[in-house]
Amino acid sequence: MALRDATLSGSVTVEAGGGLLVDSSVITGSVTASRATAFDICASRIGTDVTVKDSDAFVRIGEPSTGCAGNTIGGKVVLEHDRYGVSFSDNTVGSDVHFTENIGATALVVSGNVVSGELGGTGNGAITNAGSPNTAIRKTGDFAGL
Repeated sequence: MALRDATLSGSVTVEAGGGLLVDSSVITGSVTASRATAFDICASRIGTDVTVKDSDAFVRIGEPSTGCAGNTIGGKVVLEHDRYGVSFSDNTVGSDVHFTENIGATALVVSGNVVSGELGGTGNGAITNAGSPNTAIRKTGDFAGL
């Protein structure tokens, strides 16, 4: 599914083998993906939660260096068991952000985010903030120093 300059009332679920590309759009509900073959959210607003698990592709939720501006996410963010890399940059999140066992060929990039709750997680591979620290109420686990 691809959304560009669109507003979608409700939630989006990406099932195994599907993909999601969201650019300059609004999704009023949540976004959930399991075993997605593509996953990008850029310059968009998500009303509640974002959950990405077991992705079969690189997960990009904001990556300004590649033209993917950060996002505003109203709820929590959960990223689990994503094995092809993650970029989570320049986002504003209304709740907690948790990463669990995300391991890619390159370091996870978690940079320049403003998190209204906890930024934490465990079992992740190498993580970098690429010189742009994150702001959070608490930073725990693998993210204590970022």
